[in-house]
Amino acid sequence: RRTVQKNRRRITDPFYIYVFLMFTEKEQSLLRVKFKSICDDAEYISSVIEAHKIQDWPVVCNERCGVWYGYCQSCNRCYFKSTDGHVWTFSMKRLNLRVLELASQSGGVLIIDATKRKMLPDSFSRTIPIWCCVWNRVVTKYRSLMQITEPKFWDIALYSPAQPPEDIEERLNEFVTQIIESGMISDPQWLLRTLKLPLRPYFCSNPNIKIESDRRYACIICVNASKRKSQGYEPGAADDHELWGRGLTPQLFWDNILQTNDIQKAIDTILSTATQKNFEDNDITYSQNYYAPLGESGIAVGSRRAGRPPECWANFDAIINVSTLEYPTELPSSSKKKYLFLPVKEGKKDRTELERWLPLACFFAIMQVTSGKSLLIHCAQGLDRSVAVAMAFVALFCSSDSNALQRHTWCNSLNYKRMYELISPLEVFESLDPRSGLPCFLCDHLQGRSGRDFLFTWILEHSPFFSSKH
Repeated sequence: RRTVQKNRRRITDPFYIYVFLMFTEKEQSLLRVKFKSICDDAEYISSVIEAHKIQDWPVVCNERCGVWYGYCQSCNRCYFKSTDGHVWTFSMKRLNLRVLELASQSGGVLIIDATKRKMLPDSFSRTIPIWCCVWNRVVTKYRSLMQITEPKFWDIALYSPAQPPEDIEERLNEFVTQIIESGMISDPQWLLRTLKLPLRPYFCSNPNIKIESDRRYACIICVNASKRKSQGYEPGAADDHELWGRGLTPQLFWDNILQTNDIQKAIDTILSTATQKNFEDNDITYSQNYYAPLGESGIAVGSRRAGRPPECWANFDAIINVSTLEYPTELPSSSKKKYLFLPVKEGKKDRTELERWLPLACFFAIMQVTSGKSLLIHCAQGLDRSVAVAMAFVALFCSSDSNALQRHTWCNSLNYKRMYELISPLEVFESLDPRSGLPCFLCDHLQGRSGRDFLFTWILEHSPFFSSKH
């Protein structure tokens, strides 16, 4: 009782009210500095792009920080993580082959990123130099294996502004061996046809604008948007936007900024409406169509807007929603429509929930498409969680042997009742989830590692492809 009375006095105490208001005003002030810094750095990026206009090189934004500075200039994306550079490694999960393709076609690309403290982000000073060097050596290795004559000029050196470890040559050759032996490049001829010039990184930091490059290379111009910290300016202000953005996305930010000449007014408008629900509810993907089908797999990946009823039911028979928000989920009168909701937070906020729900998502997806239904997998922006679910589905059930992504033929003979028997031979599956149509008992057990084991066991019983590899 004493504690309650003490807290009540605090709430009405003018001093505590003053402290609260000061804290709120300080938070607002910090966000204004952050937004103004992003605008200033974006102007610098525009000047760099203009200086290289004669080359007509594509602009590529490095996820996730770089998108804030280059959003108005490009819809191309790449993902070079600084953490890979911290330990001088080559990521087998982030091959960034699209960047390789763009650089080879145009003679170079401009990659946008930023950093809070360093002269260059580690994604530039380490990750990208390793990436360039490894692909150059992979091409050399493939030429040797295929007995193709090496061109007169082909550079396989490592160009990094940072001091590499002593065993870097051994590591680089090990990365090349891993790529070759893993078979991740299903068509080596494509790589040889595409990469006609060796890759080489160049580095451009604020306030430098123009970089002199060598035409013998496919140039990777790494443009650091940040400058040194000063009064009223925060370098790398967009970094870790999940922690400060309250749901704000680059598109929503720039749409509000560009609608008025008064940046300060636009910032105040953004701050006054910056809630997770409002931003995700009005969010749209970078594509005007809101979703994209994946070959002949039967599935499509899209943003939350693609899953908005009732329009979504005109395009799809089933939907997997991999986000924390739902539209009103009343299904059409036809009982053939199915809906599965997987509550997974965006980005770094939820690192384990996505893995937990993947077995159920993959089972639901293959069950729908093999029955002839069209399936949409969506999250807020259609860029992360929905893509992860789609990748898992493709890896398990699809093939690209005929140059078109399509399901394996053995998927048509899948026995879904067998999954029920694996989970519990004696269980009677009478209780069904009204929206997904799946037995509630199955939904509870197809989660986490045990659910993954059930799914893999079920697939192995049907798939000659996985059985032979197993």
